Amino acid sequence: MRQRIHQRRPRVVVLDGSAVIDLEYSALKALVEAERRLRRDGTELWMAGLNPEVLQVVRRSELGSRLGPGRLHLTVERAVERFLQHEAGDGS
Repeated sequence: MRQRIHQRRPRVVVLDGSAVIDLEYSALKALVEAERRLRRDGTELWMAGLNPEVLQVVRRSELGSRLGPGRLHLTVERAVERFLQHEAGDGS
């Protein structure tokens, strides 16, 4: 995934977490580090489809404070809609 991101240089990467049933500390730490690297390279990490328990873990963590509510989405489709709105200059 890193290689493709490096090649394509997207503005946003949406991570679909709909299949994630639990998020342990080491995985959360890896996501924080991945977000840090992506941000350094000019790419935003967005997350979508997290189940309620995983979403609460993310929100209470450093990752949640970095992402904020604008980069946590109920579904991938909603994340794409948000991105397209932002690109169109709506920004809402």
